[in-house]
Amino acid sequence: TSMGRARWVQISGKPVYGDDGEFSGFRGAGEEITKRYEAQEAVRISEKKLSGILRLAPEGVITTTEEGIIQLFSQGAERIFGYSAKDMIGRNFEILIPGRFRSLHRSHVRRFGTGPLEYQKMNTRNEISGLRKDQSEFPAAASVSKLEIEGQKYFTVLLHDITHEKETEAELIRS
Repeated sequence: TSMGRARWVQISGKPVYGDDGEFSGFRGAGEEITKRYEAQEAVRISEKKLSGILRLAPEGVITTTEEGIIQLFSQGAERIFGYSAKDMIGRNFEILIPGRFRSLHRSHVRRFGTGPLEYQKMNTRNEISGLRKDQSEFPAAASVSKLEIEGQKYFTVLLHDITHEKETEAELIRS
């Protein structure tokens, strides 16, 4: 380093040894890769931040393929639904939807998947029903976004359990 700034160099070649068998250097070519290294480091830090945000967010974040296969299941989703991410990755999203809504869900996914929107609320009231591991249903506010990567569509659902809000609302109505 000169002036405190590190430079990264990638060397390709062969090690060179002196007559005494001591290493004396490399014979080959070197390429400065400082910018590439710094860019990779910035991506790594960005991914770490995103991972931390997903870990701490109280909302459930679930990403699926167009076919409904779960690719990401955040810790918020684990708390809300009662399943671990390990249990859910690779499974169909419909396990989280009460049976009476599954057909409707499939038609919404088809419509949204082929439509021009990249983001939408799950329905006009922004409220759906979810199904926990213990088979209890709960109300949730949800939105979905769509992203296409290399020809594959992915859907990400942001979901907030509104059980407490609904109970408070009912209590206010009763009083």
